[in-house]
Amino acid sequence: MSGSVFQPLLILGVPVGHEVDPQAWGALQRYAADKYGAGVVLNVGGTPDATARPQLLGNWPGCTDDALADLAPHVKPVFFNLDWLEDVA
Repeated sequence: MSGSVFQPLLILGVPVGHEVDPQAWGALQRYAADKYGAGVVLNVGGTPDATARPQLLGNWPGCTDDALADLAPHVKPVFFNLDWLEDVA
C-alpha cells in the first residue's frame, strides 16, 4: 500500500517479578492515544531489567526521544512488585 502511515505504537516489556496496575495501564493507553494517536502493547515475556527502555514503532510526531521522555512519567506507575513485603515480615 503506497503512502500508508502506520499508527504509532509503544511497546513495553513487563519486568520479571512485576505486575501491571490496571488503572495506570488504562491511563497510559488513554494518554498515548490522546496525545500521539498511539497504541500501547505489553510484551509479557518478561524483561530481566526493570529499567528496560520502551520501544516506539511507527510514525511518531517529532523526536522519539522527546516522546519517550513525555511518556516516562505515565509508564513508571504501570509496573510494580511486592518485594517490599519481604522487609515487613
